[in-house]
Amino acid sequence: MNKLCRCYDVAFNNNTQTIIEKSFSEEIDVKFGVYIDGSLAINLAPSKQKIDWRINFDFLRRKVKPFYAKQESKVRVHGGYLKEWYRWRDRFFTIIQTNEVLLQAIERGLIISGRSKGGGEASIIAIDLVRNFNCGEVIVGMLEAPKVGNQAFVDSVEKYILKENMFHVRYGADIVTMIPPTFKNPGKFIWFNKKKFISFLDHAIGCFNQERMYEYAKGVE
Repeated sequence: MNKLCRCYDVAFNNNTQTIIEKSFSEEIDVKFGVYIDGSLAINLAPSKQKIDWRINFDFLRRKVKPFYAKQESKVRVHGGYLKEWYRWRDRFFTIIQTNEVLLQAIERGLIISGRSKGGGEASIIAIDLVRNFNCGEVIVGMLEAPKVGNQAFVDSVEKYILKENMFHVRYGADIVTMIPPTFKNPGKFIWFNKKKFISFLDHAIGCFNQERMYEYAKGVE
């Protein structure tokens, strides 16, 4: 099974034993589990709340420096997503640190995958986990996700996580994957069913049509 299919497995909770499911707020649900290969699987479920779209479409949200970056660093991240992560970062870490099954799993590997807003959070959370835990191979799925950082952020993440293990996926003409227009995502950009005209329907298809997205993912090397 290729790495992108594994991202979809985790995102749709397939081939994964869920250990803990946690709602950190009304905006995002997270499932912590163990994938069939023994890796820690983290599923950042897409929100159906209005705030999901408000953050996704906040073009004017300024880029801010993450706390771990050095003073002279040029790394900048979408302020809305970084603020969301900081709100529940400590509780998120504690869940892993205090659960022996999850702690052992992350040493074997980490597959973190999210759709829509969850996909936007995925790379931000992944780099923080890699910097603070002893992780095995890391795979990141940014499925129908907005863009969250500048080029310096992309370069920084790709120093810690292999570029070929991270996937920013767009289905059709999903507008969410195109915004904010000046931002970027790390990893490989995968575009299924290319179209020219912007679509909101394609976002829903890419996020929720399991069967169709698996078929596309199977063809990725």
